[in-house]
Amino acid sequence: MRILSGSIGWAIAGALGLAAAGAAAEPVPEKLVMFTDWYAQADQGGFYEALAGDFYARHGLAVEIRAGAPRMPIFPLVARNRAPLAISNSDDVITAISEGFPVVMIMAYFERSPIGVMYDAAHPVHSFRELDGRTVMAQPASAWVRFVEKKYRIKINVVPNTWGIGRFLADPSRTFLQQGYVTNEPYLVAQAGRVAGMLPLFDADYRPYRVVYANRDFARAHPAEIRAFVAASLEGWQEYLHGDHAQADALMKSRNPETNDAVLAFSRGAIIQYHLVEGLPAAGEAPGRLDPERLRQAVATMSELGVIRSAPAVAGLVFP
Repeated sequence: MRILSGSIGWAIAGALGLAAAGAAAEPVPEKLVMFTDWYAQADQGGFYEALAGDFYARHGLAVEIRAGAPRMPIFPLVARNRAPLAISNSDDVITAISEGFPVVMIMAYFERSPIGVMYDAAHPVHSFRELDGRTVMAQPASAWVRFVEKKYRIKINVVPNTWGIGRFLADPSRTFLQQGYVTNEPYLVAQAGRVAGMLPLFDADYRPYRVVYANRDFARAHPAEIRAFVAASLEGWQEYLHGDHAQADALMKSRNPETNDAVLAFSRGAIIQYHLVEGLPAAGEAPGRLDPERLRQAVATMSELGVIRSAPAVAGLVFP
């Protein structure tokens, strides 16, 4: 199922999901497990809203959200159907599929990637061209680094990501740069009394989605449950962004002792500010939408950059 686009996407997706859930020919799984790729946080808020607000239950689903962690091998878990669902970046899912992992994308929950390059506001970076010759702490294999280098004809010196801001704060010159999320690292820097700015990757026209992906065999065997999950999740995101998000916040705080109301509010505000979930209609973006042409371009770009050795067919990337 390719997710509906347009201004009526929220409402229609929910209605279709209810119908699909009611018409399910196969029994609902005892528990539908979804792994995240980080601890509970606002970037996953719509899913926790769907769980805490009983959206999943009303669609006939029993859902469990399990928090992943950095470097946790989640793709193999989904490939072996130890968990049928997980979240990741669409370019990472494309890479996994090209390497033979039997997975498929079922929805985009962020139309726009929250990843960007963070700088100290005392020494702003105004464009990606200014990264030429600079050192950036990032994941060494990141496709975005190769993309930016090729597009702007520059060279970036990448040092491995430590998943923290200690080095950023310790740099006496305040010129250190690092990969970060617009929803997270700037808040942490502010708590240390500094001001951070971000160059979002979508400003460089690097446009991976944040997606939910599934074990391919599971999706084929349980299409009604997949559609019901997508519909309930979209309803959860609508409520989390524009309704009462207190239940989701309480659940996330209970799952992650490191989070609190202030960071959740900051992150949720950034999600809204940067149109991460709803996207921009002028750019062909809409809640949950996976655009085949955008995915085709992503596969072509990743092939040109040498990120993937073989280009998977776009039709095999998305659950029909």
